[in-house]
Parts: sequence; structure tokens; C-alpha cells
Amino acid sequence: MWLFVDAAQLPAATNRIKGFARLAPDLAVEVVSPSNTSKELEAKLRDYLSAGTRLIWLIHPGDPSVRVHRPDGTRSILGVGDHLDGEDVVPGFRVSVAQLFSSR
Repeated sequence: MWLFVDAAQLPAATNRIKGFARLAPDLAVEVVSPSNTSKELEAKLRDYLSAGTRLIWLIHPGDPSVRVHRPDGTRSILGVGDHLDGEDVVPGFRVSVAQLFSSR
């Protein structure tokens, strides 16, 4: 799991435990492995979304595809002909899905 937190959130994160800010990441990225179950992935999605995560990317190497999840319940499935974009969470970020699965 990779997480991205917008720096603008950090000053507001005053509730700290052992030096870590208690806040939800703006973006969570998970590379799904064959051992991940649907139930496990749905639980992770619920946890992140209920905590306030604004965008989740589930990268499925076996397909290959990326499933994009948003707090409003909308979901997208992107294939190798599509582009993954940071939307309003990581403005300006854009990469082809094919490039994510490229071996180079």
C-alpha cells in the first residue's frame, strides 16, 4: 500500500500519536496480490473511505487494470488503453495504465 498526503493537511493534523499525525491519506494505492480476497479488499476500501481518503487506486496486475474508487461511490475500471489521473487529489498527475504494467 502506498499513501499520499497533501502537505496542506499536515499543519491541521495536531492529534499525533508517537510522532505520527492522525489523518487519512488523500490517495491510497494498493497493488492487489493473488492472495487478496474480495472481502479483504472491500474492508480496506470501507476503512479508507470512511476515514476520509479522497481517492483509491487498486492496481490489478493479473488483469491488467486499475480500479478507481471515490467517496461518492463512483468507481472506474481502467485498462491498458486508458490513462490514470490524479483528479483533484494530485492535480497534474497522469500516466498511461499500460506504462504501469510495462516491464521496462
